Amino acid sequence: HPGEVFCYLMAGEMEYHLGDEIFQMRAGDTIHHNTEKPHFSRVTGDVETTELWVSTTPSSALSSGLGAFSR
Repeated sequence: HPGEVFCYLMAGEMEYHLGDEIFQMRAGDTIHHNTEKPHFSRVTGDVETTELWVSTTPSSALSSGLGAFSR
């Protein structure tokens, strides 16, 4: 689906699959990317996760190469 998504992992641990890459996320990590790449997440720890998600719909300003992970 076209657009952008941003996730801030506030608590817990999860694995985020983005295209062919897998990111091991811990509390405090963020990810932001173009949603046209295949993506999904999976909780990997024993603790419940708390996640903040922000998403947008397509616009002419959307860059097809957008993608970032930060710790």
